[in-house]
Amino acid sequence: MKKDSRDRRFKACACRPAGAGGSRPAPAGPQGQEVNPHTLCLRGFLLVVILLVVFSLAMGCKKKEKAPPAPPAAEQKAMEPAPALAGKQKAPEAPAQAQTQASTFHSFLTKDLNRPIPVTSFSKNDRIYLLTDWTGLQGSHEIKVLWIRPDKTVQETVRIKENISSRSSRHTTWAYLSFKKGLLNISPLEGKFIGPWKAQLFLDGKFLKEYDFSIF
Repeated sequence: MKKDSRDRRFKACACRPAGAGGSRPAPAGPQGQEVNPHTLCLRGFLLVVILLVVFSLAMGCKKKEKAPPAPPAAEQKAMEPAPALAGKQKAPEAPAQAQTQASTFHSFLTKDLNRPIPVTSFSKNDRIYLLTDWTGLQGSHEIKVLWIRPDKTVQETVRIKENISSRSSRHTTWAYLSFKKGLLNISPLEGKFIGPWKAQLFLDGKFLKEYDFSIF
């Protein structure tokens, strides 16, 4: 009988709910472990923060503007600064000046060097001179005169080689044609020498001038 009374008291103590002054037991975990309420609050706060960060990143990607397209090649080239010069540009060289002064000449036909008067008509007994006065001609040169008879044949070629000093600003040359020397003696029957003639003047192979005259 005593044993039964003890069992009843044990059961009564084990089944009696907590009174007003007792503490409520903490909720059990997944495996029956107790979970701290502060831990639950911290986990909830971290979850909210993570969700806010993810949402902010998603909204930032949507609002991000596209980069402006690259300017056309022409505009890009215009925008680029001019390349720096490696050095000072060399000024164009002035054209080289002529080493010798350009020469001029004045010439005419005459039959007397002592009285040089221009003549265009000669007899078969005259000596015909081509007198030339040069200005500014210096150095070595070749002066050539062709005497052309009425049938267009070159009767005689005269070559004059001159070496003119630089100290002389003027120089005179002359070439002549005569019918009284050697085989050029004209008889009255040689009509090919009578009529219009021409004299041509050359300097260093370059044609300068032609002179017309006649022989009677």
